[in-house]
Amino acid sequence: MSNWSINATTVAGSPNGISGSNASLLSNPYDVFIGNNSMIYILDSANFRVQLWLKNAVVGTTIINGSAGSAVNQFGLMAQMSIDINGNIYILDPNNNRVTKWAPGAGTSSIVAAGNGKGSNASQINGAYGMYVQTSTSIIWIADTGNNRIVKWSSPSTSTIVCGTYGSGATQFSSPTGIFIDENDQNTMYVADTGNQRIQQWRPGDTSGTTVAGLNQLFFPSRVIVDINKNMFIVDTGNSRVVRWAIGSSSGTVIAGNSVEGILPNQLNFPTVSTTTSTSFVQLSTSNAAVIGSFYQKSFAMLLLALIIH
Repeated sequence: MSNWSINATTVAGSPNGISGSNASLLSNPYDVFIGNNSMIYILDSANFRVQLWLKNAVVGTTIINGSAGSAVNQFGLMAQMSIDINGNIYILDPNNNRVTKWAPGAGTSSIVAAGNGKGSNASQINGAYGMYVQTSTSIIWIADTGNNRIVKWSSPSTSTIVCGTYGSGATQFSSPTGIFIDENDQNTMYVADTGNQRIQQWRPGDTSGTTVAGLNQLFFPSRVIVDINKNMFIVDTGNSRVVRWAIGSSSGTVIAGNSVEGILPNQLNFPTVSTTTSTSFVQLSTSNAAVIGSFYQKSFAMLLLALIIH
């Protein structure tokens, strides 16, 4: 099993956690995505923009420049981002209860999921913080945090409530904030069931979930992704760390963070996780962060992590 470096290397933003709005700084970056040629896309939430950082660059380029509000070129909160094979950027906005899609170079967006106000019917979401966009179909899966459910959008006008009500049973969730669809395994679904301190797996045809991680070892897990070797990478937010957990195991291994909040190279604070189109990368970021750094694995993968400073 490969080892991960203990310390991170800053690749974007201030190594001292200084926030700002100029091209070299970030303010509350909630998500990060690696594209072709190691280009880094950063969801710079408090600046209401998406920054593109080229490899070894010291400043970013603004490719989406929004502001606070509810118009289609504005955001209430930029919580998560995904990029499809055509370069379209999808942004989950829990305050405006919608997902917007931004075509390359566009100055405005189109609403591709929800956007019908806060609510619990099939066309609405309620403060959702988790999203997964399938690479082959652009189907959007949402961890509908406030409604304690998973909703799938196959088109802007077609949605399906997949599963979930409030509770701690095998068919229930408590404030789920992360979702991952394993497209290499028949679209098996993994949900970070944050309030229940567990990761739930739902295979196609399942009528209830199976707990595959937790077991009193996680504290508010917020995101999960799964690699081709069936290792889960879990952002254990309350413990300020990232845990690698093989499916079928009874425990995980800490690969980043030391359970102490901070901005030192070996520390994290409120980390979150996202995915990439490349199967060679696992990436992580944080909500309310001011530094983006990287942990390198000796074999093939790289973790991108953002560290928060209060």
